[in-house]
Amino acid sequence: MVARVAASAAVVLCLAAAPRLPQGPGPLGAREVAALTDMAALRDAEIAAYLDTGYFFPLEDLNDLLESQTLYYFDDIMYGGGARALSLQTGNFVAQRVDVRFPPRRWGGPYVNFQQGGFSVDGAGYDPGTPTDPWGNPYYLFSPLGLVHPWSGTVTLDLYGDAFDRWTLVSLAGDGVMSADDLIVPFEASFGPPTTLVISSLSPSRAAPGTHVTVRGYNFGAVQGTSRIELDGRAVGTIVSWGDRTIVFVVPSGAASGPVVVVRELSRSNTVLLRIPAAVARWVHYR
Repeated sequence: MVARVAASAAVVLCLAAAPRLPQGPGPLGAREVAALTDMAALRDAEIAAYLDTGYFFPLEDLNDLLESQTLYYFDDIMYGGGARALSLQTGNFVAQRVDVRFPPRRWGGPYVNFQQGGFSVDGAGYDPGTPTDPWGNPYYLFSPLGLVHPWSGTVTLDLYGDAFDRWTLVSLAGDGVMSADDLIVPFEASFGPPTTLVISSLSPSRAAPGTHVTVRGYNFGAVQGTSRIELDGRAVGTIVSWGDRTIVFVVPSGAASGPVVVVRELSRSNTVLLRIPAAVARWVHYR
């Protein structure tokens, strides 16, 4: 069980979109109600941390104190020299750890308390310190770019990928896998898409020349104009369609694996690797 605690910043109670409840007949069970209560507390704690620091943080950090002596290494918000912070502007981790000991980004936690046994100590299956739901599975934090992985400092397309257009909490509930019984609690719309030019995914992420590749992300612009896609530093010639959230292009002949970048005016997006298999020069047949 996750319990709210007083925060140094005023906690804004989210008028968020309604959570997605399990699909099926009958009322919610006690565990479902407890999980939804936990997720509401975690959501409010993230917002309180944001009001204090200007960032979101991995869920495991929300019960941390600004003290050098902690029972677990993952309960030290300055472990590793600073906190892993998440930018609402990009939907991703900031490049460097953030020192949250001093204003204007002073940590005011703990923003919630995790009951003993209510978090992962060894990180089996996910990350150490992550709060767990009533079934013993981790609560997951998603940015609009995908699933937040605290200890690697990455955002990936695991589970729901970049399906959410705002920050969202997920419990996989009783079966522990992505299914119709999942509980999904979105943040309010103001904690929505990134405000910068950013790529969230490529589909497919491995493609041969001539293949159509879909680029998903944010702030590409409604029309292409002078904007462009670059693959391994070269402008892509054939753009099938261009929209603010989705671009489709054709992998050029002779292209090699390399980073895909969206360029719009003076802005460049993050890079996402497109893998292109090497061409086979000739086949040798054996009897």
